[in-house]
Amino acid sequence: MATTYVAQPYAAVWDPDSANLTLVQNGKITIDLEWEYIEVKDNDHGTMPVDMISNGVKVCKVTVTVTDHAFATLSALLPLATYTSGGNGRIEVRPALGTSLLGKAKELVLKRFESGSASSDPADWITFPKAAPTGKFTVSYGAEQSTYNVEFIGFPDTSNNNRPLYFGDEAAS
Repeated sequence: MATTYVAQPYAAVWDPDSANLTLVQNGKITIDLEWEYIEVKDNDHGTMPVDMISNGVKVCKVTVTVTDHAFATLSALLPLATYTSGGNGRIEVRPALGTSLLGKAKELVLKRFESGSASSDPADWITFPKAAPTGKFTVSYGAEQSTYNVEFIGFPDTSNNNRPLYFGDEAAS
């Protein structure tokens, strides 16, 4: 049975095999997926393309709205920050020049909400096998619930057809 991904609330779970950091419950998630193409032109048609050839996936990003302000969560989502838990805790944002985001990539799973909780059925999931927070961080404070947006970048899963994401159950045949 095909799954339709429409106006449904989702939960985002980052690194479900170890930390199992649930980033949002029933919140807003945006996926930005874009392919890049090379235009093929010939002398008979001038500057109008006669074909377009895929050059692969150009953009694979996910933006998650998070409400958890715990320092441990916040520091995990700021890829080049360090967290000190002593006292009241502290997060230091550092430049960390030359740091690879791929080295910080973990699985990110978006799980559709069913009856108030995240679905346990992989057919309802969107999975990014290797996703890392980019450090693009936007926070809003005010009279409403304080939230912040975290942007993840999806990297190709070189162990499985170079896919940056897949919809549904990986075990489906």
